[in-house]
Amino acid sequence: MRGQGLDVELLETAGPDQIARQVAEHQGADFDLLVAAGGDGTIREVAETASRLDIPFGIIPLGTSNSVARELGVPARPEDAARAVAAGVPRAVDMAEAAGRRFMLCLGAGFDAAVVAAVHASRRGGIHVASYVPAVLSATVNYRFPGIEVVIDGVPAPPGAVQVVIGNTRVWGGWMVLSRDARIDDGLLDVMLFYGGRASLAGQGMRAFLKRPLAVRRDRFSGNGAIICQAREVLIPGPPSVPVEMDGDPGPPLPLAVRVLPKAVRAIVPRERADG
Repeated sequence: MRGQGLDVELLETAGPDQIARQVAEHQGADFDLLVAAGGDGTIREVAETASRLDIPFGIIPLGTSNSVARELGVPARPEDAARAVAAGVPRAVDMAEAAGRRFMLCLGAGFDAAVVAAVHASRRGGIHVASYVPAVLSATVNYRFPGIEVVIDGVPAPPGAVQVVIGNTRVWGGWMVLSRDARIDDGLLDVMLFYGGRASLAGQGMRAFLKRPLAVRRDRFSGNGAIICQAREVLIPGPPSVPVEMDGDPGPPLPLAVRVLPKAVRAIVPRERADG
């Protein structure tokens, strides 16, 4: 980035929830741009800080799935991503907010959050795809799949959902497609409700492996599989025992109210991706 003519100050973090404080201590209001060098969790914190300071943010994708970078068309190679930061253009994109925290990618309640919690409990430094395998196997055997209450724009969802994903993007976990209709700048959240327990979620896992959308819009619902709808606000009353993840990190506990923040932040993207 310095080679592209940018004046760069490097701030290193040792864990979550440090970026806003570090930027404030370094007179963050004087920065023209914040750049996240890390994974989706780091990007979430940088994007939230940038949105509150009303400055753009860029991405050097160094994480496990790099879902936000994929969604925005940011190059995978760090050198190319740095050039995109220097030569790119700002694109106004949505964020969402829950319990005072903002996120870019998704909020999940249920099985996926149990996996995230297990991975982070045993984390000692960087993680990769293989880090999730033991946690997925353990959760598949031990997670009890309690029913989750969901209210979508004031309307109760069909009862019995065992997994809820409130997405802001088309992709999730790197290659998985939540919904091909989702857009990061449409002012709406895409709400996925999964029903049926282990067997049904295994079927969704196969859909993910085949790169097919995990949820489809349906006029009728049989009580199994997954359904999707769009909303501006989602209430998840509980139960409080259900774990929550936010952009791949442990999230705030239930109950939660999640609302979309249209065009809340400006992301630096390659010029050819300025319109999505």
